Amino acid sequence: MDRTHRPRDGSAVGGYLISGLVRNITKRGIDVLLDTSVEEILMRGDEVSGVRLINDEKEVIEVQTKSIVVATGGFSANSADGREVSS
Repeated sequence: MDRTHRPRDGSAVGGYLISGLVRNITKRGIDVLLDTSVEEILMRGDEVSGVRLINDEKEVIEVQTKSIVVATGGFSANSADGREVSS
């Protein structure tokens, strides 16, 4: 299974991905919270209802949503995690 997509020229993916992300969040007016960690994924029954966040100033923020993306990194380098997720 392909675990990482790379530019055709084989260059590093970091700058390539970030430039596309910045372009799209700017175009869509999406807020980005820096220095903020997920403290808890909020559930209503068996469905995601939001996330509880905490920033570097220890301010707690709750964001209500119908879905989340867990993008913690490291997945492409850890084949054991890939087997667990795909099963």
